[in-house]
Amino acid sequence: MPSEIVTEEDIIRKRILIDGEGCGDEKRVSNLLKTFVKWIHDPNPDDSTFHKMLAIISQCEMSVDKLQVVKRMNEEESKNYQKLHSDIEKEIEEGKKRIELYKKQLTEAKIIKSNKQQYDAIGQIIKKYPSKAETTESINKIEKEMRELKKRKEALDADVSQKKRQFEVLVYSIQQLQSDIQLQQEESGKETEKMDTS
Repeated sequence: MPSEIVTEEDIIRKRILIDGEGCGDEKRVSNLLKTFVKWIHDPNPDDSTFHKMLAIISQCEMSVDKLQVVKRMNEEESKNYQKLHSDIEKEIEEGKKRIELYKKQLTEAKIIKSNKQQYDAIGQIIKKYPSKAETTESINKIEKEMRELKKRKEALDADVSQKKRQFEVLVYSIQQLQSDIQLQQEESGKETEKMDTS
């Protein structure tokens, strides 16, 4: 954009130099030269022509001063545009850096948020299970119950074995008793037969 402005300023300067901002400066200078040549060759020059030339010169000087002012203004304006362009370029670069920084911060924030969500999910799962102390206590309690059950089983097994032995003795005693009764009955029958035959 500054290159286009400079080009336009160059065109304006050329037009000003040629036409004096359209005020007829070129024509005025041409008339001054003609009047001067005529005044020099005039054998009886008058003061009015001289004052007229002075007036034209004064007007030309004013135009030159005006052009100098315009030139300085254009140069200042050009410097301002260049500074503005430089400032804008710097702001654009700073804006790009800020955008990159914000992108990085956004990525980091997304990672942190994702990690937090995962931690929360894991925390919710962990909460469903008992703590280490509670688990240890439960294991100790179960082991104690198992030891007590084992003792009870051993006691029951011993009791069953004893009852089994007692039952076996009882059965044996019953069998012996039956055998004795049968033997006695047989002997009683024999005695009865002897008594009948006698």
